[in-house]
Amino acid sequence: MTLKPQKECHYYMHIALKFNSKAFFENLVIKMFTISSFLPAIWISLLYFFWTTAGWSLGHMPWPSHDDPKGINFFLSDFLYRTVGIGIFAMILVLPLWALLLFLMFRIKANVRKPMIFIFSVSYLLVLIQILIDPFEIMYWYLD
Repeated sequence: MTLKPQKECHYYMHIALKFNSKAFFENLVIKMFTISSFLPAIWISLLYFFWTTAGWSLGHMPWPSHDDPKGINFFLSDFLYRTVGIGIFAMILVLPLWALLLFLMFRIKANVRKPMIFIFSVSYLLVLIQILIDPFEIMYWYLD
């Protein structure tokens, strides 16, 4: 009794070979580099959006030690509060991840997009200014 190979097995092996290819890895690195380039800009935008919508909901801009960000109720307030909180820790991890991806982009000789480097650099600088200098005391208000 002989067993015939089934077509499904060959089909799944073909898919597995596709995922292990060099082109898949290169595309993954390029897409992750592009996404991670925008993460600081997205986080700083969400922080200021949360602050301004909290001010709109309160009728005045939030003050540290007076207006608790958890206690402000408006549409999407809980989502924005949690997203900004997760983003604080993500900003710590995004810099080494982005540097590794930039190194891999040069390593695979991919076309490194200069606007992505500019967007990441400027937005990460704004994140550092926001965390360290804290204009308008937004971080003080949020973390209070």
